[in-house]
Amino acid sequence: MQRSRRRRVPGRKGRRGRWTPDPAVRVPELSGRPGRGGATVAIPDHGGRLPPRGGAGPAGPPRPRRRPLPLPPPSRGETVRTTTGWPVPDDPAQVAAARVRIREVLREWGHAAGADVVLLLADELLANALTHGRPPVHLRLEADTAAGTLRCEVSDADPRPPRHRSPGAWDEHGYGLLLVQALSVARGWHRTAGGKVVWFRTALDPGG
Repeated sequence: MQRSRRRRVPGRKGRRGRWTPDPAVRVPELSGRPGRGGATVAIPDHGGRLPPRGGAGPAGPPRPRRRPLPLPPPSRGETVRTTTGWPVPDDPAQVAAARVRIREVLREWGHAAGADVVLLLADELLANALTHGRPPVHLRLEADTAAGTLRCEVSDADPRPPRHRSPGAWDEHGYGLLLVQALSVARGWHRTAGGKVVWFRTALDPGG
């Protein structure tokens, strides 16, 4: 049986047969458990946990986060709705401020060309809610670009239906709901848990 030859550190043999290492050769200091032949094997300490993949230390390099993929743009014929709304203070003088805000919203949405009809009809619904309804009053706009329509809703806390009047030839008031019926493509109202909603729908100007 052949014995395996041990590799020794370069040096010289002394008088009594002891091997003296050469001081010119540096031997790295290793810590851990002894291996075969009295050699020392270094064992890294990971604090009782499994070593990370890749061997880049106890924690390892941080993995980059994947960014979510952007949503595809809507295809032709797909319904695209844009909505906004805000409360209207219980003061008939706030109707003028609401008209200014409606015009700004339609300009931002690219439908400023058809704002005059929307302003006229929204003015009538707001005046009716502030005069004959009960607070709080809330206005909501919804543009449906696929259908080419704009919906305007005015809600208040009075569950009774809107008042229809038959004005005379010389009356200055009472034409609000008649204008809504004549200039809108659809209109209506319905009760809610907190009162009622009166709405109308007009056509969006394709020219913006």
